[in-house]
Formats: sequence, structure tokens, C-alpha cells
Amino acid sequence: MSARRLAATFLLAAAATLSLACVPEERDALLAFRDGVTGDPAGRLATWRRRGGGGDCCRWRGVRCSNRTNGHVVALRLRNDAAAAAGGGGAEHDDRGYYAGGAALVGAISPALLSLRRLRHLDLSRNYLQGSPPGPPPAFLGGLASLRYLNLSGIYFSGEVPPHLGNLSSLRYLDLSTDFSPQLARSSELSWLARMPSLRHLSLSSVDLSSARDWPLAIAMLPSLTALHLSSCSLPSSSTQQWRRLLPRNLTNLKLLDLSMNHLDHRAELAWIWNITSLTDLNLMGTHLHGQIPDELDAMASLQVLDLSYNGNRATMPRSLRGLCNLRVLDLDSALDGGDIGELMQRLPQQCSSSNMLQELYLPNNGMTRTLPDYDKLMHLTGLRVLDLSYNNLTGPIPRSMGNLSGLDILDLSFNNLTGLIPAGEGCFAGLSTLVLSENFLTGQIPEEIGYLGSLTTLDLYGNHLSGHVPSEIGKLANLTYLDISRNDLDGVITEEHFARLARLTTIDLSLNPLKIEVGSEWKPPFSLEKVNFSHCAMGPLFPAWLQWQVDFSCLDISSTGINDTLPDWLSTAFPKMAVLDISENSIYGGLPANLEAMSIQELYLSSNQLTGHIPKLPRNITILDISINSLSGPLPKIQSPKLLSLILFSNHITGTIPESICESQDLFILDLANNLLVGELPRCDSMGTMRYLLLSNNSLSGEFPQFVQSCTSLGFLDLGWNSFSGTLPMWIGDLVQLQFLQLSYNMFSGNIPNILTKLKLLHHLNLAGNNISGTIPRGLSNLTAMTQTKGIVHSFPYQGYASVVGEPGNSLSVVTKGQELNYGVGILDMVSIDLSLNDLTGIIPEEMISLDALLNLNLSWNRLSGKIPEKIGIIRSLESLDLSRNMLSGEIPSSLSNLTYLSFLDLADNNLTGRIPSGSQLDTLYEEHPYMYGGNSGLCGPPLRENCSANDASKLDGQEIAERDFDPMSFGFGHCLGFVFGLWVVFCVLLFKKSWRLCYFCFIDRIYDQIYVFLVLTCKRFGRG
Repeated sequence: MSARRLAATFLLAAAATLSLACVPEERDALLAFRDGVTGDPAGRLATWRRRGGGGDCCRWRGVRCSNRTNGHVVALRLRNDAAAAAGGGGAEHDDRGYYAGGAALVGAISPALLSLRRLRHLDLSRNYLQGSPPGPPPAFLGGLASLRYLNLSGIYFSGEVPPHLGNLSSLRYLDLSTDFSPQLARSSELSWLARMPSLRHLSLSSVDLSSARDWPLAIAMLPSLTALHLSSCSLPSSSTQQWRRLLPRNLTNLKLLDLSMNHLDHRAELAWIWNITSLTDLNLMGTHLHGQIPDELDAMASLQVLDLSYNGNRATMPRSLRGLCNLRVLDLDSALDGGDIGELMQRLPQQCSSSNMLQELYLPNNGMTRTLPDYDKLMHLTGLRVLDLSYNNLTGPIPRSMGNLSGLDILDLSFNNLTGLIPAGEGCFAGLSTLVLSENFLTGQIPEEIGYLGSLTTLDLYGNHLSGHVPSEIGKLANLTYLDISRNDLDGVITEEHFARLARLTTIDLSLNPLKIEVGSEWKPPFSLEKVNFSHCAMGPLFPAWLQWQVDFSCLDISSTGINDTLPDWLSTAFPKMAVLDISENSIYGGLPANLEAMSIQELYLSSNQLTGHIPKLPRNITILDISINSLSGPLPKIQSPKLLSLILFSNHITGTIPESICESQDLFILDLANNLLVGELPRCDSMGTMRYLLLSNNSLSGEFPQFVQSCTSLGFLDLGWNSFSGTLPMWIGDLVQLQFLQLSYNMFSGNIPNILTKLKLLHHLNLAGNNISGTIPRGLSNLTAMTQTKGIVHSFPYQGYASVVGEPGNSLSVVTKGQELNYGVGILDMVSIDLSLNDLTGIIPEEMISLDALLNLNLSWNRLSGKIPEKIGIIRSLESLDLSRNMLSGEIPSSLSNLTYLSFLDLADNNLTGRIPSGSQLDTLYEEHPYMYGGNSGLCGPPLRENCSANDASKLDGQEIAERDFDPMSFGFGHCLGFVFGLWVVFCVLLFKKSWRLCYFCFIDRIYDQIYVFLVLTCKRFGRG
């Protein structure tokens, strides 16, 4: 047909269309449909109106009429294209789970559509037309007898899919799927599909088919089917011999099959799919097929895309895939149970034409071993554009000849054990746009020839052992957008030349290298960066002025960069898009920006500097603020940041009370105000249910146990130590069932330890030392299952959450163990410990204590406990420090103590213990290091003490005979003087020449000094608070 005739035909058709006028009945039906739409944020139905020139429904948006049917509506296309465009063809959701783009229609599908008797095409996809409350797909749609295309995908229907849809006997396309949603719609049987013999495209993805045992039979009755999508349907098993015969015989036209994300979990050879030779696209991702993939796969010559990824690393490759010359994409991510990388490469398609070669090969996380093959063993793969071998166990160097794969666009060899140099040279990997070699053991320098890779957009070399200077040739990569060379041993100076042509660079990470960044104070970079990490590089001493020109910053980390300067005035206004700013661990002095409140920042880290002055009002949108370990003073500002998650201000000089406004931050996760000068009582907050970490130690807070804590129902870490709290411990403390760390030491709490404390099954660290607590140690300690070996000792919570925000050092958290106060930082969260020392506890040590066999530290010293040491205390084999000194314990030392092989500190001094000391190399070693550990127990005998257990009675008789002799004053005085002089010289000589005695003497003096010091400190503190 000539061009003139085509134009004439087009004009005639257009004229006919313009002359159309919709059928009034159908116009009324469309208006009734519009009335059922309660929300149209994008105004997509704005042209749908009866008057004002809009009465012709054939001209309405989304409506198509046909001149062949005298103006009847034949198509209704109201797909939410904004959502599809945002998701690149799939659905894109915002952080609330709504479709992106804000154009989705809201409401319900009106039955008035039944009046559109000639309707052949209905597309309402990716809207919110499920009704309120959500219901199933409307059954009345089965009455649209002319319908050939029905797309209701992405509408969150709920309930049974109506079998009435089977009445659409002319239907060729049916899509009821949803994206990224739970299975809300369901179908218990699919026999109604048999009434659609013309169906070519069927998508029921995310429809619950777990009860549809007949699904294979229903599918087999659709001989015209070309595309079948059944992803995430919870499909019942279909591995029987019946289906392996029937389905391949009937589905001869099937080209696309998607069974992904169904937990089939049977041997791959039992699947019915391998004999459907018409398939071009096969998706078995996440089906957990295992075992040998059958050799029949090699006969599926039409296959272009094969996805076997995420199948639990339990599959084995078939002997050959060499016949799959049409294969373009092969995805085996997390599918295989190991293998030789060279051998696997030889099984891939070979002897194919240059236009029919594999283009994308994904093999990450398969435990592949051996060395990378040379180019001569990869010549059948010269069409590769993507090669992903990350997260395997590959060893050896990267062959230089691999660089001859000139068509390669993306190469990812990260997270392997590769060694040697980065291959380089002109023409080597010449076409690469993405090179990822991170987390290997590569050595040597970054080659200067890197500048030849002119197409490179991503260069990721982090986590290797690269050394030497960074070549300035890297500045020639004009297309580079992402550069990460962090965590290496690179040194030297980074200058303006390194950035000369990097105009497209948006992300750069040079952190954890001993690099020095030197650029001029007036330098204006050619790029506009978004994410930057220069941590542990040298940028100081002045604050880098060039940063102020980077207005697109979303994340900037210049921590530990040697800056010794004040915060610049432009800091609070230069970065309107800034989300995360980290300037911690420098020597920044002066005050915080006065207009800090105006910043749009979400996370701000300024810890470990030398900041002074008051804390200004916080940014409205701040979520994490860490200004710990500075010298900030004055009261806390009014907290008006409702999104605040973490407020970390420990180790400053903050005064005043904790403001009531803190209660407005109801999503607060971490509040750490320890080591300040805060006073008064805590505010009474009604709901702080998300609080996990509350650290207020080393202040002067007072009042009874804070009522504030009762609202923190998710609390896992509570530290109120070294304050002036008083009163009794509340009974509701047992309601804090998530509590794992409880430190209330050195306050003025009194009363008993409530028995309900033993209900805290997750508790693994309990410190009530230095209070006035009396009564007995509660029974039921065996309920503290987190302190037992059977529960895996300590869970990662709460350690992970706190450490991820404040870093590994964290707050200066300490514990008295092994006879001294040790600072652990956040590492204290791993210590299973009970410290009840320096109280007024009475009664016995409960026998149940021995069930806590994961204890590392047990300190019950300085109480008035009586009775015997539990006989089976040696069962607590993990115990490293045991202090029962300065009590009134009696009886013998249990022999099971010698079983504590990890014990590195033991103190039983100043009790009423008697009998022979147990023997054992561990106890003997401890005595040599701590010779006072049995002191103050006059009834103990046997090695390592000098007292001989068998000679005790004889020594007592000798004493009685001496007492019965006549008393001579002269001889007594002379003897006293002579004995004093002689004894002094004996002691002096012994201490001078006997090292062990000298150590024992000075340890004794130290112990007496420690006891007097602790007594005076506690006495002064209690008098001061009184």
C-alpha cells in the first residue's frame, strides 16, 4: 500500500472517530462508575462529565469507542501508569506502601459497567478499587461477555476469586496478580479456567492457590496459553508422573512460565517443565528445587532466559547446557551446591553463532572454587556483557587474558579470595562500565592504566590490600559516578588532579586509608557529590572549605580526619538535602551552630570533639543525634523533634533537669545522658513503648524509682547507676519482659529484691551493688534462662542496636569483676553477670544459683550472707570471677570449686569458713596471684596455707600451757623489747630476700587500704545525700 493510500485511510478513520457519539446508556454507565470512585488525586476522570462540552464519552480520557459498533465503548484503559513508570514496569511503592506517583484511583468497581455490552478491553490495574473494606474481584465482571482483555493487577482484592469469571469465554488476557503484597486474594479451585479455551495470558501471581489441588489440570485445559505467571502462589506439589505427562503434551504453545517463589521443595528431575520445549522464558527462582537438574534442559533449544536463583544452594548443574544457543540470560545466584568454576564454564553454550551467545551470567553465592579460567577457555563466551561471580571461594590471580572479553560491560568478582595484582593494560576490559573487585586479597598498586577504562561508571575496590599512591589517571574517568577504594593500605596525597574530569561523580569513599587530601582553599570541584566518606583520611587542620559548594550532599562522613577548627558558619545552610553528617572524633572546638534547628538533617554525629557552650534547639526532622564526649554545658533544650530515635549526649557537662518535652518523642529508641550533671526527677511520660536503651548513670538524679521507666515496655537496657535514687524497687519492674541489662548500682535503694525480678527471662546482666537493699536473695533464679548455657548465653539484642549507633566503644560502661572495676564499653552487653555486693543482704546463697551455668561474674561480697557455699557451685563452669568475701559464710569450701577451669579471680576472705582447702592446679595458681583470697577465715587449713589441719588441736594445747605459767614483769618487759627488735629484723630480712612473702605483705596492705577507702567513700556519699 502506497504512502498516499495509508494517509487517506488514516484520515478516514480519524474522521470517523471524530464523528462518533457515545451511546447515552453507556455514558450513564461510565458516569456511574465515576461516582463509585471516591478519590482521583491526579484528576484522571476530570473530563468525564455530562454537560459543558463533555457529554461525548468517546472523547473522555481512557475511553475508546468503535465506529464498527456505532459508537459503543469497546475499551476502558484506566491503568495507573504513574506507578508503572516509577517502578520501571513493576509497581513502585512509597514508604507507606502506597503506589508512587499519587495518581491511583480510589473506590470500588461499579456494576454499571455491565451496560458496556460491547466492551472488549478493561484495564483498571494498579489502582485502589478493591472497595472498603477490601473485597474479592467483582463477580459481576463475568457478565461482560464480549471481554477479551481483563487486567485487574495490583488491586488489593481480598477473598475468594469468583468462579463467575469463567463465563468470559472469549477472554485472551487475564491478570489478577499483585506486586509485593501478602496473599490477600485466594482461589480454592481453578476448574472455571477450563471455560476460557482462548486464554493466552494468565497471571495469578500472589493469589493464594495453596488449596487449589486441581491447578495443574486446570492449566492443562488451556491449549492456547503462551504466558503463565504463578509467582508466590503457595502452589501445592505437582511432581507426580501424571502431570509430567499431561502438562507438556497440552501446553505446546507456552513460551513464558513463571513459578518463582513457590516452595516446591522436591527433586528437580520430578518437575514437569523440562519437556516443554517451546519455552523461551523460564523463572524458577526461590522454588527450592534440589538435586541434579535433568539433562533434558539441554534440549530446550528455544530458551532465552533461565532463572534458577535462590534455591538454597542444593542444585547440581546438568552435564551440559551447550545446546542452548538461544540462551541470553542465565541466573544461578544462590542455586548450586559448589563446584569448579572452570568446569562449569565449559558446560555453557558453545559453537553458537556470534549473534546467539550468552549475554548475562549470574553465579554469585554458590561456593564455586578453583581459579578463574584463562581467555582461551572462555572464547565461547565472548558475547558476555554481564559476569557476576561474587560471594564465592575463588582463589588465585585474575588472569590478564580475561581482559580480552571486550564486550564485557559489568564484571563483579567481589567477596572471593582472589590474590595478586589488578590486571591492566591498554585494551584490557576496554568496554567495562562496572568493575567490582571488593573484599578480596588483591595487592600492589591501583594501575595507572585504569585511565584507559573510559566507559567506567562504577569502580569498587574496597576491602583489599592495595598499597601505594592513588594514580592521578583516575581523574581521567569522565563517566565515573561511583568510586570506592576504602579499607586498603593506600597512602600519599589526593590532589585536585585526581578529580580533574570527574564531573559525573556522585559517590566517593576513600575511608580507612592513610591518605591525605590536599586541595586549595578556593578550589571549586567539577562534580556535585551526593554520598562521601573520607573517614580516617587526613583533611585538617582547617575545616575543608570546598565542601560548601556540594549542595547535593545527602551523606557526608569526615570523622577522624584531623580537623582542628571551629564549625563554619555555612555548615547549617549549605546542604539542603543533607540526611547524614558525621564529623565525630576530630578536635573541633567552639560551639554548635546557633541555627542548628534550621538544618534539614536526619542524623548528626559530633561525638569525641572539644565542643563547648549550650545545646541549641534541635532540627525538627532529626532522628539520630550523637554529641557525646564533648564539653557541652547548660540545660537541655526543649525537645521538639517528633521523629527523634536516638539522643546520645553522654560524657558532657549538661546541667538541670531532663525536660518534659522529651515525652513528645514517642519513637525514641536510645536515650543516653550518662556522665553529666543532671539533677531532679525524671519526667512522667505516658507512652515510650519503643525505648530500648535508657542510660542515665553518673548523674545526680533523685527521687524514687522513675515512673518514666514503666512506660518503656520494650526496654532492653536500663542503667541508672551512680545517682541518688531511693525507695524500693517497684513490683512492675517484672513487666519489663524485654529487659536484658539492669544496672541500678550505687544509689540509695532499700527494701527487698522483689521476687518478680526472676520473671525477667531475658535478663543476663544484673547489678544492684552499693545500695541499702536488705532481705534475702530471691528464690526462682532458675527462671533467668538467659543466664544459662541452654539458651545460647547472650542474644545479639540489645548489643547490636546500641553499638550500631554509638560505635563499638560506646558509653564508658564498667563492671566490678576480678577484684577491680573494668571498663568494657558496649562489650559489657556480652557479659553474663550478677553483682549484689555492698548491700545488707542476709540469709543463704540459694542453691538455684548453680543453675545459672552461663555466669561469667558473680559478686556477693560485703553483705551479711550466712550458711554454706552451694556444694555444686562448680557446675557454673563458665565462671571467671567469684567474690563471696566479707560475709558470714560458714562450713567448708566446696571441692567442686576446683572444676572451674576458667576461674581467674576468687575471693572468699573474711568469712567463717572452716576445714581443708580444696586442692587443684587452678586454685593453686589463683592463690599465687591473690594470696589474700582465703584471709580472715581462721578455721581454714591445709595447703596453700601454713596451718596444718592435723596439728590444730596440739597448737591449742600448747597455748593453754603457756597461759598457766607464772607471770614475771621484768622478764616480760625485757623479752618484749628484745622480741620487737628481733622480730622487726626478721620481717625486714624475710621481705628483702623472699619475693613471695614480699608480694603477700604488700597485697595485704593494698587490701586493707581498699577496704578503708570503699568504706569512707560510701559513708561520705550516704551522709552527703542524707
